[in-house]
Amino acid sequence: MNIESMLREGLAEDVQRVPVADDPWPSFARREVRHRRVKRTRIAAASLVLAGAIGLQSGLVPMPGWAPGLAVASMNDELINSPLRGSLAGDTAWLDGMRAAIPDLPDEEGSGYWKVRRDKIRFLYASDVGAFRMVLAYVPLQMGVLAQPQLVWYQGPAGAAPEAMDWSSYGDAGERVTANLGMAPDGTNVFVVVGPAGSRAAIRPGFEFTAEGRLKMDEPMGGIGNTGVAEAVLEPTYSLEPLGVVEYEGNVDEVGFGGSFNGPDPTGEILESLVKKVRGDNDFDYELLHTFVDSALWRAGVPLEGLLIDLRWTGVVNGSPAALFTVQEPGHGVVAFAFHGTTESFSADLEMLMPAAGVEDRPIAWRMRGEEHGDIETDRVTVIAPEKAASVSLEITGQAPVDVVLDETGKGEATVEPDQEASVVAHRADGSELSRSPVLPFEGRETMIGEARGTRLVP
Repeated sequence: MNIESMLREGLAEDVQRVPVADDPWPSFARREVRHRRVKRTRIAAASLVLAGAIGLQSGLVPMPGWAPGLAVASMNDELINSPLRGSLAGDTAWLDGMRAAIPDLPDEEGSGYWKVRRDKIRFLYASDVGAFRMVLAYVPLQMGVLAQPQLVWYQGPAGAAPEAMDWSSYGDAGERVTANLGMAPDGTNVFVVVGPAGSRAAIRPGFEFTAEGRLKMDEPMGGIGNTGVAEAVLEPTYSLEPLGVVEYEGNVDEVGFGGSFNGPDPTGEILESLVKKVRGDNDFDYELLHTFVDSALWRAGVPLEGLLIDLRWTGVVNGSPAALFTVQEPGHGVVAFAFHGTTESFSADLEMLMPAAGVEDRPIAWRMRGEEHGDIETDRVTVIAPEKAASVSLEITGQAPVDVVLDETGKGEATVEPDQEASVVAHRADGSELSRSPVLPFEGRETMIGEARGTRLVP
C-alpha cells in the first residue's frame, strides 16, 4: 500500500471524530446581520477531504511534511481574476506597502495564527473616493495545511499610508460582487461596488415606500463604463445602505443593502421618545419593546423625525412576549413588523409593506417558522384582528371559509400549508366584510422590504 492510499484510509477512519474548525474570521470580524432572524442556528457541513484536512492541521492525523496545503474551493473566480482597478492601480510603491501591512490573524481559540500568504495577495480595487481610501484584496490565509482565501475590504482616510488602513469587511473568495460603505463624521456616505471586469456596475442610493404600498428605488448612478466598478459620494441620508447592482453576462447581482437609519440621533433621545410614545400606558416590557422598535427601524431605514408608530397588538407567541406595530413616514406606505422573544434572543416574524389607505382596519397575519430551527416552514399562521372587527375568517383558495377563534387580545391561530394561498378577512358585527389581507408566502427575508412578494401586501 502506498503512502497516498494509507493517508486516504486514515482520513476516512477519523473523519467522523474530527471537529470542523471555524472560519478564521468570526472573532475578528463578527458583524450583526439584523435583517435576518436573531435566533437562527447555523449548520456547517464539510466534505470528507476537507474534514480530513482540518484533522491534519489540528494534529489529529499524522501528515507528511511534503504534503501541499488544501484550499477551500471558490464557486466563482471571475472577480478574483479581474485586474486591479481604481485611482491607485499604478501606485506600486503604495500597494507594496499595503501588502506588507496586512496582518496575520489569530484564530478564534487563540491556539495559533492564520498566516497571510503575501506572495499570493491580489489587489482588485484601490482608490480614493470622497473622504476615504478603499482597498479590496484577495487574501489567502493558511493554518497548517488548511488554506482559506477571503475577499477583504480595507479603508482609511483619503491619502492614508498603508499602515493607517483598517479592516472594514470581508467575504468569501467565491463572491462575484462585493461592496463597501464608508461613513464620514459629517454623515456623508461613500459607497463602492466592485464586480468582474467587463460587467456594468451601478449604485441605487435610496428608496421610498410609496403610499400605494410599493417599493420605489432611486435611479442608478456611479457606474464607470464596463469596468465592473461603481463609486458614489452620497449626502447625509436617512435611507437604507445603498444597493449595488452589477450586470454580468445576462445575470444581475445585487449587494450592499442592509438597513440603517442615519438620522441625527447621536444620543438616542429621538428613538427613546418614540418608544415611550408608542408604548403609552401599555404594560408591555419597555426594554423589550425598545429592542423590537430599534430592530424594525434599522431594517426599515426610515427617518426618525416625524415618524409615526402604532402599537397594534401585544401578547404572547410561542410562550414569549410578542408585539405587532406599524411604522410610517408621513405621506408614505406603512410597514408592519411582528416580533417575539426576549432582549437576548428574539425573532422578526413579519415585515410587510402596506398601502396607507385603510391600514387601521386591516387584519394582519403571518406564517410562523420553526422555533428551534428558524428556517423551517410550518403550517401555523398567527392572525391579529383590527380594532373594529367583530370576527375574522380564513379563506384558503379552493376551500370554504373557516372562522378564526380570537382570544381576549384579538389574536387567533390558523393552519395553512406553506404552499397554499390564503387570506384573512375581518368582518363587522353585521357580518359584512370590513377588510381583507393575504397571508404572505415564505420569502423575502433576505431582500429589501417590499421587493419580494413575501414582504408586501399588494401583488
